Amino acid sequence: MRETATAIRFEEIATLPIIQDLPRPKLLREFYLEEAKASLQSSLEREEAGPALSSKARSEYFRSREFTQWVSNERALGKTVLWLTDLDKAMGAGDIFTFFFDWRLDNGGFSAEQGEALSSFLKNTGKLSDVEERLIESGSPNDAARMVLTLWRRGLEDSATGISLGEFWTEAYWASQAGLSGEEKKSLASEFAPTYKDKIFPGVTEANSALKEAGVRIVMVTNGDEELAKSVAPLLGIEEADVVGTGHIYEEGRSTGQMHTLEIFEGEWSNRPQPGKALNFRCWLTHRSELNGEDVTVAGFDGDSFGADGGAMLFLQPNPVLGYFMVDTPGSRDAGRIEKFREGVLKYGGWQKEKFIRLSYEKPVGCSLPQW
Repeated sequence: MRETATAIRFEEIATLPIIQDLPRPKLLREFYLEEAKASLQSSLEREEAGPALSSKARSEYFRSREFTQWVSNERALGKTVLWLTDLDKAMGAGDIFTFFFDWRLDNGGFSAEQGEALSSFLKNTGKLSDVEERLIESGSPNDAARMVLTLWRRGLEDSATGISLGEFWTEAYWASQAGLSGEEKKSLASEFAPTYKDKIFPGVTEANSALKEAGVRIVMVTNGDEELAKSVAPLLGIEEADVVGTGHIYEEGRSTGQMHTLEIFEGEWSNRPQPGKALNFRCWLTHRSELNGEDVTVAGFDGDSFGADGGAMLFLQPNPVLGYFMVDTPGSRDAGRIEKFREGVLKYGGWQKEKFIRLSYEKPVGCSLPQW
């Protein structure tokens, strides 16, 4: 009944004098897009702060006639439909690099070169007690790595006595891989990948499966370690080639212990929309020989933070046509995270406020981690 009614309505619209001069493919494209938008809007919960959607309801939307018909029409017009998503706290618990760092302690550990770099970082933090500093000076590379985790976990409770996630990421994580070849890093990441499965939010793989069945290509856009993200992409139903993130700087085939990133870390930029992900996506799109940027439709974007993901949503080209989904990370320690996200994006893109939608997931069963 609904399909018949829609068809009749389209034919009625097509006869209106104001649009009779429009080419039929253009008219159909606009019609199917409006149908897909209307169906999404009807699925939303109306909260005081703004529109919201559960992961289950969104998966149902991805399987709806309106969404699948719109995707089919875009593809019939030669368009590639993309859905962009972050990884950390958007599809899975915590930050994957912290899990990988911890995993390495029990699976081969760290080299002398890496331990020396970590020891130097730890001493420069000014957060070590005299006993801890002596332990680092006389201990093994693995002792230095454990102390990084100790300071980070302390920092979760009291920033004055520990390090931040950002310090862990920029100063310790990349240094801990100094000297690794590309093949060695890939091998370690592949061994680690199966352990990430229980960190994935319930409903993520179902949603990604529904998108792929509809004919949508999913692109993971992360500021995280690209090689690590690629290793877990198959668990999420994403192709490794469709992952873009932060990479190592290699010299003569070995990691320098430094990263290549477009993210800005200086001063107040932590509280501003970042351009890095949008630029990384454009770079990825430019180097995909099978894609023409003019023939790409971005349907939506999932992210969890104002700085990196809010920036991507605001700067992204082409602009997502259906919505920006702000993931309300389940069990997050960061109180007010989603409120900060919404406030930030509305400050810079308030005219699109109906496109910024809170997306909720359930916490993974049995996942008890300091990252929460």
